[in-house]
Amino acid sequence: MHEFPRDTRALAIDRQFMWGAFLLISPVLEENARSVQAYFPGEARWFDYYTGIEVEAGRAHEIDAPLDHIPLHVRGGA
Repeated sequence: MHEFPRDTRALAIDRQFMWGAFLLISPVLEENARSVQAYFPGEARWFDYYTGIEVEAGRAHEIDAPLDHIPLHVRGGA
């Protein structure tokens, strides 16, 4: 996640990606998984795309990921 070059933890992540500067996508990569671990860089505020609820930044969260739902978060200010 090169939007956050000072966040060494974000730079090491290869299971999430940014779409532009404002969308954070945390895809499910394991078969039959219904949740995913997602890291939210602390240099920004993050909101669940579907609910608008803010997610605590600067740490990882386990995010629900039912089959019909792609874990998607919007960076504050978008």
